[in-house]
Amino acid sequence: MTMLRRAFGVVAQAFLALALLSAPAFAEQPVLAQIKAHPALWMVHGEKGTAYLFGSIHLLPPNIVWHTPQIDAAIEKADVFVFEAPTDDSAKASIQDFIQKNGLLPQGQSLPSLLDADMRTDYRKALDLTGVAPEILVNKRPWLAGLVLSVASMKRENYSPDSGVDQRVMAIARADKKPLQFFETLEQQAEMMLPTDPKLELEEFGLTLKDVLKAKNDIGQLVDAWSRGDAAELYRSTHADLVKSPGAEKVLFIDRNTKWVAQLQSMLRQPKTYFVTVGAGHLAGPHGVPALLRAKGYRVDGP
Repeated sequence: MTMLRRAFGVVAQAFLALALLSAPAFAEQPVLAQIKAHPALWMVHGEKGTAYLFGSIHLLPPNIVWHTPQIDAAIEKADVFVFEAPTDDSAKASIQDFIQKNGLLPQGQSLPSLLDADMRTDYRKALDLTGVAPEILVNKRPWLAGLVLSVASMKRENYSPDSGVDQRVMAIARADKKPLQFFETLEQQAEMMLPTDPKLELEEFGLTLKDVLKAKNDIGQLVDAWSRGDAAELYRSTHADLVKSPGAEKVLFIDRNTKWVAQLQSMLRQPKTYFVTVGAGHLAGPHGVPALLRAKGYRVDGP
């Protein structure tokens, strides 16, 4: 599982946006025709409260329109908006601190010095392709350098966190001065990204370079499934690589979903309506949030 896939499966939109601070802007972007999406929406009936569950794609092209009448009506009814993690300035500052502690190489060491001849060739080509300046990455650990290159590559294909579902829903909530709640902190999410094996970290960086050079990413397939409201395909798209890594699936999805469900149960005891926006992969499949709530006896309308 490459760093790119881990990033889209785990990291909050603001953390990806932070990587974009190092990614170049591409001046000439094509004008794209609008694409109508019809993402799935779940409705949970609690003891006193109601929760709408909406799956987010953290980066999207600006031409994808996902505001269906059903989604807009749920947003309008919401008293409280719930997200994975905060993305305000203080949260971003804490992530900057996290990167200073965990994203930089030891003094005197450079990223190119860690690479063998083949990886150096791929690295130079990836820099040329994405337009990322080499001085930006020279002191970065492979996991962070891979994230920056991946996001820069996605940006070339018109994917941006500014168009991501999290960002758009949060903007609506803030404009309406609605309360916000969060399941996790950005630090907790970032901790899950940190590789514990330097050898594996470097191997993943090599795979990321290959993906960037091939313009290969799985997000197109994921976005297609999400746009159709196809929960079964959404599950396959987000969990396919995890079949070989059940430990990773447990940490990245199952354990977190279980904790979120416990928090949702507390929310549903309140006479309020919640609009919950989390990564789309957390809502699909047998261990998704809707399935876990159904197993606990809640009525959940939706796929």
